[in-house]
Amino acid sequence: MMIVSIARISILALTVAAGGVAVAGEPVLHPAFRLVATDGKTVTQDSHRGDWQVVLFGYTYCPDICPTTLAGLTVALRQMGPVADLVKPLFISVDPGRDSKQHLAEYLALFEGPVTGLTGTDEQVRAAATAFGARYMVEPGTGPDDYLISHTVTLFVLDPRGRLVDRFRGDDGPVPIRRRLCALVDPGGCGAEGVGPD
Repeated sequence: MMIVSIARISILALTVAAGGVAVAGEPVLHPAFRLVATDGKTVTQDSHRGDWQVVLFGYTYCPDICPTTLAGLTVALRQMGPVADLVKPLFISVDPGRDSKQHLAEYLALFEGPVTGLTGTDEQVRAAATAFGARYMVEPGTGPDDYLISHTVTLFVLDPRGRLVDRFRGDDGPVPIRRRLCALVDPGGCGAEGVGPD
């Protein structure tokens, strides 16, 4: 699975345990998780049962991959038209030490989309990553304010029954994302109305 190494950046003080790693194998058919949304409500794999869910892992201080993926997902959902109401995108922070509910909400608001931010304890985030077969690694830098996070660059799609039915790269832009989601959510051709050429 694709892992992207993010360049070291200086941020607010953060003590990182050496070798802080979450490594997962193959995802399970019905990934289970229990996290907290930016509004303080507990969210599990069953909270949006009946809707399609698109899950991605990242963190707010990610300088390039996360903004690119979130922007592409937001545009793709807009292009899907009313069918996008059937899709619930969830952004799981792999940096719970810094990504508070408020900070996560402010960050996601910049994309002006429907993405819900989720955070939790280190153990809860690690369990979620394991369930989806996602990977992330936190490595200390030259000081407490310097660190690196590498993480899986994948969109995981759960069907209305909570089954993992697809996973694909999230940083290839809105067109591939829209095509993939439309093929699952509305094979009849969602997103065609009002959308320009690819």
